[in-house]
Amino acid sequence: MRVKNPPIRSAAVLLSILLSLPTACAGTVIVLGDSISAGYGLRAGTVWVGLLEETLGASHRVINASISGDTSQSGLNRLPKLLEENPADVVIVELGGNDALRGLPMQMLQENLIKMVGDIIRSGAKPVLMQVPLPANYGRRYQRLFAEQFQAAQQVCGCPLIRIEDIISVEQASAGGYLQDDGIHPTESAQPLLMRAVLDHIAPLL
Repeated sequence: MRVKNPPIRSAAVLLSILLSLPTACAGTVIVLGDSISAGYGLRAGTVWVGLLEETLGASHRVINASISGDTSQSGLNRLPKLLEENPADVVIVELGGNDALRGLPMQMLQENLIKMVGDIIRSGAKPVLMQVPLPANYGRRYQRLFAEQFQAAQQVCGCPLIRIEDIISVEQASAGGYLQDDGIHPTESAQPLLMRAVLDHIAPLL
């Protein structure tokens, strides 16, 4: 009896077909942020979010949903629709700086961060928190209080926390120039550092 499709040949044909198919989207990343991720004071094409998209390549989709001036409450309000319209694998929340600059209650910031992480998890995506630096003139006590809200949210939710201050402080010691004059927004030369730090955290999640 003649076998029309020997197993080895069938496997080879199947592999050939799979390799010939266009590459599917390997993962979708949403960045929900403020001016830090929207690129305040930077030239187009130099922001870390864009660099991340270039590095991940065409097989991944990066959606920059960052709006300058956004607070954690603003992000919480627009997150559900964003997740509904763009099913994601990873969502990076880079919000909270404007809460501090406007003197909004720190407890509210923590609650909003936890709620956003909960929404992200329920959507099936993996959350990552990103903490921005505060200007030195806000004082160490307020800076510590601000950082504690992110640490508490991380402990409750068990998600990664990226501290921008940790990323650029070491580099500043030797080279400097990684913060704009306002002491808040990273400069163009700091963007690749941010991108690499974010990539290290999200690569295992994609």
